[in-house]
Amino acid sequence: MVDDGLITAGPTAHLEFARAVFSELGVYPPRVLDAWYRLHAEHDPDAYYALLEGA
Repeated sequence: MVDDGLITAGPTAHLEFARAVFSELGVYPPRVLDAWYRLHAEHDPDAYYALLEGA
């Protein structure tokens, strides 16, 4: 959950927490962040190639 810059997550939501932190900090463009999440959370092999394109 993100509220006014405060990011929290449950103990089993480490990927969701990381995604929220990366998004809040603007570390990756939205397309790359989506690919990162799909690769790690959903094990989507196509996301790997999207990450390479965004790197």
